[in-house]
Amino acid sequence: MLDEALCLGQVQSQRREVVMDVGPVIVIPTYWADVRAEQQAPGAYDHSTDLNREDTELDRCLASLENVDDVAPIVLLVVCPLSASSDVSMRVRRIAQDHPSLTITVVTNVEAMQVIDRVGELAPRGLGECVSLRGYGAIRNMGLAVAAVLGHDIVVFLDDDEVVATADFMKRAVYALGHETRQGLPILAKSGYFFNGDCGGNPGPNPSYATSPKSLRYCMGLL
Repeated sequence: MLDEALCLGQVQSQRREVVMDVGPVIVIPTYWADVRAEQQAPGAYDHSTDLNREDTELDRCLASLENVDDVAPIVLLVVCPLSASSDVSMRVRRIAQDHPSLTITVVTNVEAMQVIDRVGELAPRGLGECVSLRGYGAIRNMGLAVAAVLGHDIVVFLDDDEVVATADFMKRAVYALGHETRQGLPILAKSGYFFNGDCGGNPGPNPSYATSPKSLRYCMGLL
């Protein structure tokens, strides 16, 4: 699907046509290592999943999204050492297949290179590795680029170690995006709070977007 969208986007950009937006998409970077030593190495991501681990945080995250009303399509950004790309990609695809009710696109280093090349054509003066599957900021930018390629106008970011707590997650996540504040300022991005599962707290009658050990969830409108 991503290959087709890249080709379609290239044709439409040449014709200066407008691509119709197809609503929100959930982007989930998922971080992996092939051996325990890599997880402890300098520069490693602080919550990467061991390739040999049986129960994975990604599986729990996707399972929670199965209970969300009108859940959006999902893009998984697979972040791993190049040497482990093949094995990790197969593992992530198997996990995705275990959730057939979800529409999931898996982006590995192979697909990412196509996106990087396309971004380079559209923005040849970009400095550094600004869109990539390496580095937290560049990974988020990759999510935005893939969403744009697929025609989505809103991106909801989650991490793979989070679980969604409520069925109305999508409604809450996209609420007010594209509208204006009372001061007439456009609402193009917002964040959502979270409950830390390690604290033993109870979300109560009005739980947040997600539960997570980390601190910030946000979504953006590509308007």
